Amino acid sequence: MGGLDETVARVHRPRNIDELRALLEGASSASGRTFSLVGGRHSFGDHFFPDENGEAIDTTGLGADVVVLEDDEQGRRWVRASGSTTFEGLALSVSGFSPHHPPTSDLITLAGALAACTHDSFGFFCDHVRRFSVLTVDGRIHDCHRSASGIAGELFRLVPGSFGALGIVLDIELRLFPVGPDRFDEVAVARCRAFPDDLGLTQLETVAERPGQRGAGLYFYGLRGKVVLFDSRLVDAKDAARLPALPLADDSTKKNIYLQALANRVPAVVQWLSPHVLREGQRFRASVHGHAFFQRSYGRSYALLTGQGLGARALAAIGVNPRLPVVHQTFVIPRPVVRRFLDSYFDRLERHPELVSRIEQQDMVKLPVCRWPLHGTFGLDGGGFLFTASMSVPRGSALERRGRDFLGTVARCSFEELGVKTLLTKHLHGHADLFACMHRDAIEALLAIKSKVDSHGVLSSRFLKRLCREARAERRSRDAGYERESASAS
Repeated sequence: MGGLDETVARVHRPRNIDELRALLEGASSASGRTFSLVGGRHSFGDHFFPDENGEAIDTTGLGADVVVLEDDEQGRRWVRASGSTTFEGLALSVSGFSPHHPPTSDLITLAGALAACTHDSFGFFCDHVRRFSVLTVDGRIHDCHRSASGIAGELFRLVPGSFGALGIVLDIELRLFPVGPDRFDEVAVARCRAFPDDLGLTQLETVAERPGQRGAGLYFYGLRGKVVLFDSRLVDAKDAARLPALPLADDSTKKNIYLQALANRVPAVVQWLSPHVLREGQRFRASVHGHAFFQRSYGRSYALLTGQGLGARALAAIGVNPRLPVVHQTFVIPRPVVRRFLDSYFDRLERHPELVSRIEQQDMVKLPVCRWPLHGTFGLDGGGFLFTASMSVPRGSALERRGRDFLGTVARCSFEELGVKTLLTKHLHGHADLFACMHRDAIEALLAIKSKVDSHGVLSSRFLKRLCREARAERRSRDAGYERESASAS
């Protein structure tokens, strides 16, 4: 199992809620039995890997039912879907409609997206979820919505971003927006400027908040190269027909896998080509689904690239790894320190020319104000900027180690100097005590509610165990410091 990282574990696949309850029944700290929850198996790191001697529960056997509930006055559709439904399955079940702010792969389950509190370039998936049900370890099913009282209300706020620590999401009610077959995304290169003369932050904020916006972001070329601002909007088929297709965002999944495999093997070629393709004023068309789930090729690449087709054999001959290995990390940046963060990041990158040539992507998006306490942008006035650095590096190589060390150094120094956090959803490079300190309030909130619904820690993972262990150690150290100060004062 795994996305960018892999592991092997015993996996249970219950077919109904009774079988699921039976798995959880009797598990306790005394038995030492723990489970992690897996769905689409597409997390970026070890977020759902079982901890030592742990097992996994695959929820995809619970069914993938989708029921239409109602349409609102704006033509948006409310549906109830099983948590184990993938975004691909949702699209097939409710044609002509699309989810708001989904993750970038359509093989991810709805419950997985909720538990990770995923987002796109301008909003949160959870903002369009009004209700969900959660089965906790004690066998109770909680009906969670914004106005719910007690545990159910707490779960509504804290399941998003909990990474499966609190229970199994059985079903979700979410809102979809109408997208007929005659509608496409128009993606425009709105600006292309030199770094650091004009970062385009104000323009990004303006575009991201524009009504009808379908996405916006900044793309940074190499080491202080050009800065490109993308934005997108819905257009009809007639307007879209005049535009060239946006690379990697159409429905030609097989072709896109081959292109992404080449880009992963030789990222410098993409760095050279991009300025020639992405010129200011250039516009492209993309299918709504293909654009929203532009990384869906990654989820399907392994099966194709390990096959015996001519394309797969040719790519294998030039050394393409079918796992398409990358190291990456996302940083959560308050608005006042964005420029200082970028200067610091590129200053450090300049010391590693061997990594500059392996850059796959450096992008920045602006998220709105977050109301989900466990997400890294929660509490930031006006929302937060997310900067993601991604590098294509051979797995197990010295370059991979240098990439991980570089991103870990950026994470530590940026937090200590600027208060910049690292987003927990993505790859994490650095020691767990750093991330536990960064996200202290979120982890404390998670531990508090977990003590109410899973006091024995039956639901866990390597990722959760590591973070919670360091958070508890940091709390003990902090409490001991308070006691020493109190004793000195007295």
